[in-house]
Amino acid sequence: MTSNSLDVADDAADVSLNATQKVCAVLRAFGNASSASLRDLAAAAELNKVTTFRILGTLVSEGFVRRPSGSRLYELGPEISLLATALGRQMDLRGAARSALLKLASQSGDTAVLSMRAGAHAVCLDRQTGDFPIQSNYLYPGTRRPLGVGAGAMAILAALPKTEGDTLLTFVAKQLAEFPRLSMEAVREQFEVARQQNYAVVVNSIVDHMGGIAVAIRSPSYGVVGSFSVLALSQRIQSRTDSLVTLLHEAARDTEMRLSAAINGS
Repeated sequence: MTSNSLDVADDAADVSLNATQKVCAVLRAFGNASSASLRDLAAAAELNKVTTFRILGTLVSEGFVRRPSGSRLYELGPEISLLATALGRQMDLRGAARSALLKLASQSGDTAVLSMRAGAHAVCLDRQTGDFPIQSNYLYPGTRRPLGVGAGAMAILAALPKTEGDTLLTFVAKQLAEFPRLSMEAVREQFEVARQQNYAVVVNSIVDHMGGIAVAIRSPSYGVVGSFSVLALSQRIQSRTDSLVTLLHEAARDTEMRLSAAINGS
């Protein structure tokens, strides 16, 4: 097969995304790893290797990605660090939430997770564990979930304006193949309940006998920016719902006050 025929096949394979979306998909593919191979990045971005290789070449030349000499792996470059620093000056969600997250893990005894909204996804920023012998280990920093899949992602989705939430549900429907225990009917039901209650509970839907309970975090300047969640055995979630909701709302209020103070420079 000639290079021209490869290009034709390449273009035909990825017609659903425009050029900018493909670049974003490749950058997003680095979210779960500090370094990755061309094959892994292409698979994560859902692009073929020819497209991914071309995009990586441009990103390397512009400093957003680098490839150490002699290595087959790619990693994020210095331009990304500069962007992250600039973002941190605007809103350091992880820093603002740190003390509240530690307190939430200590008081609940379970796994406390901080998630941030990233477009149509929720990304785990940080987690802390309590002293209960059985802890959740299926969410860790860098884990990305579609909004609506899991308690933390559902709390963010349900806190958005209704029209925006309804629109994002159509995106969620296309992502459920990765979560065979979760049906779109269940997601829609959890969405409506979470909107009414101002918190989300999801049990036995992602991992058997495990679940989560979560509330959204809001910023006066940026709207819904993330969520706090407690992950535990489903029975521990269901038997302590009221007390956990109180702890979660306290954590959210503390973080929202810190975000507001940081944004206002006080």
